[in-house]
Amino acid sequence: MDLPNQGPTAEDLAHWIEQSGENDFIDAKHPFAWDGKDASASLAKDIAAFANSRDGGVLVIGKAEMPDGSYALQGVTAEQADSFDTTVVGQWVNAHFSPPVRLACYRPKYSGRTFVVIVVHEFDDIPSICKKAFQDSTDPRKLLLREGAIYVRTQNAESKPLMNADELRTIVGLTTRKRSTELLAHFEAMLRGRSLIGNGQTPDPFAEEIKQVKADLHCDLSKGAWWMAFHPREHAGELWNSPEALERLVATHSVRIYEEFPGHTKGTFPMPWGIANDLYGETWALTKAGLFCFWKNFRENELTAERTGYRGGDDARKPIPPGEWIEYTWAIRTMVDFFLFLSRFAAAYKPGEEISIDLMAGPLAGRKLATLDFNVALGHGTPEPSRAPSFKFNKVVIAETLQSAWEPICAEALKRLVELFPNHRISVETLAKWIEKFKTRGF
Repeated sequence: MDLPNQGPTAEDLAHWIEQSGENDFIDAKHPFAWDGKDASASLAKDIAAFANSRDGGVLVIGKAEMPDGSYALQGVTAEQADSFDTTVVGQWVNAHFSPPVRLACYRPKYSGRTFVVIVVHEFDDIPSICKKAFQDSTDPRKLLLREGAIYVRTQNAESKPLMNADELRTIVGLTTRKRSTELLAHFEAMLRGRSLIGNGQTPDPFAEEIKQVKADLHCDLSKGAWWMAFHPREHAGELWNSPEALERLVATHSVRIYEEFPGHTKGTFPMPWGIANDLYGETWALTKAGLFCFWKNFRENELTAERTGYRGGDDARKPIPPGEWIEYTWAIRTMVDFFLFLSRFAAAYKPGEEISIDLMAGPLAGRKLATLDFNVALGHGTPEPSRAPSFKFNKVVIAETLQSAWEPICAEALKRLVELFPNHRISVETLAKWIEKFKTRGF
């Protein structure tokens, strides 16, 4: 049975509710509320098992099995129904399984009662694997979800970890079928003389969001700029659904070392995807899905470096024209502000959430590293320009790590930036000391 592509009709929902028994495609559950605890974890196992099944499956909440094997259409209360929000359920499930499971929750009426129907789609590319265990609250020795397990539907309509060769053969067959379908699409495109780019590819939701944010806010990094972003590694729909909630998040987690970061006291405005602010000579945006973007043009684009911070002859002290240099302490300050804000904002994500960090600075080719701080010496001789087109740093880190130990990650990023300029071998340890000086306003 194929799941409808545009969402189920009222007839589909009624059919699934009234269909008796459990099978490879439908499972019935007694009435309960989604609360992220034991019953929710047990349901998540069923959701993952359906995701790993051909054509996915459907779960009906509010349909209890009786002692004689029949099913009573009891329905759910209004409070129970409201707890099954697609975003809430999807976010919890996808915090425990990877790749993400695609699902949708519906709350139809049937025979005067409300039911919850969860539609689970078959995996897109590879089976969904449990990445985070969940212990039974009444028995810590019992795992309701086991890390590394691939849950499947058995012949007895149960959801269990993949255990035998036949089950493995089935799921390998599903994966192979998907790959073969994609390959056939490529061959068909070749025969028709079409480009293969994008054939069978699923767009990254966050990449699409970044593209939309940049377009809506007229992001132009061509003259030389910083770009910084972070977001959950896996897209789980809207985490926050109102501009007010997003504004509170920024206000609660903003930082102030020398100036407020990100600047938000005035000038924040709503957008269809979230909120943004461009009042403070820099632009930032926060989307409902948890993507934070920040960018600003290099100050060095408009200013002359009246000193370089190098020791040596006249060439070492020769001013550097606008657009041809990067200021060392400004770079550290920009990074520290961003990472300190990220470390605080990470608390707003789910425990165990993987956070993707994306940093870029450039173009850098032809620019020299300099400093205007008289207490900093960068080296001897004439500063040499960078040959690198740009600086890029990408990393995935657990939210709790960012909260407790962001400094080493910031130092690692700074080291990669500095090494793009010739004759600089500043250690991570030294950069860590610079970070501490900035944190304590030691400049």
